[in-house]
Amino acid sequence: MPRPGPNNSSPRFYAYPHSLSERTKVELLSVLNLDSELAGKVFAEAEKILGTYPGAVEALDNEPSGAYYRDQLKPIGRDAFDLSVRLLGLNDYLADTLTANGADPNVIAVALLNLHSAATTLVKQCESADSRGKPQRLALRWVISELRNIFNRYYQDCDEEQNNHGAINPLSMREADEEEFIKFALADANISAPNNIRQYFNEPESPAS
Repeated sequence: MPRPGPNNSSPRFYAYPHSLSERTKVELLSVLNLDSELAGKVFAEAEKILGTYPGAVEALDNEPSGAYYRDQLKPIGRDAFDLSVRLLGLNDYLADTLTANGADPNVIAVALLNLHSAATTLVKQCESADSRGKPQRLALRWVISELRNIFNRYYQDCDEEQNNHGAINPLSMREADEEEFIKFALADANISAPNNIRQYFNEPESPAS
């Protein structure tokens, strides 16, 4: 069985704004109950966030697994410890010669022991993270969180209305409008999302860019 290749994903990426269609722009303003005065700000913010999604997928969803970090860090920690032991065991002649040439074995050994300690700690953390499982679609969660922020900044609450069935709950109306706003924006950028969009309403870590 061939060995898996290296994971080349990076937490840093470049993003380019997504251009919203004219139809979606009209739909977003309608959902926000907003006039055209602030339209430019809404569109610019939404386009920036939507354009970040492809890079966020690489940075968040394709991050190397805990097993990858564990397999890389275990031998590094082991080798660092072994080399530190060898350096601390040098006789005075060798130690003094290295020190005179700018490489104090004691200083290097301490740094290697620190590396061993850090690697050992990270390996334990990775093993614990693997046992819990990785959260799904972090990039989508982040984009949805940012779209919710835009919605909350610009949404204009309607006065309580009446229909044939009685009063409409303004909070329920707001929640429905929020979902519509997010779904319109995601669909325009061809970002697939489940029907139950509210399951992604959380606060994920922001990706580096």
